[in-house]
Amino acid sequence: MVAQSGAERQGGFLEYKPMYVSPLPIPTQPKGEKITELVERILAAKAKNPQADTSPLEKEIDELVYQLYGLTEEEKNIVEGK
Repeated sequence: MVAQSGAERQGGFLEYKPMYVSPLPIPTQPKGEKITELVERILAAKAKNPQADTSPLEKEIDELVYQLYGLTEEEKNIVEGK
């Protein structure tokens, strides 16, 4: 059984209210500063050079998010389209 996340409205649109979305699991990130630091480094690199390769920093962020949600290797592969 799938939990309802919104009320269906005319035209197939969904209406989201707090009663629908408040039960969704939103993990807290004790390492939030690390993600913030990585984002700031990416923004600084792109400000200096819009063509800068920030993919290693982006990969670090991805890994922190995977840890945050407790994803398995199989789930990571699905997210990454492998």
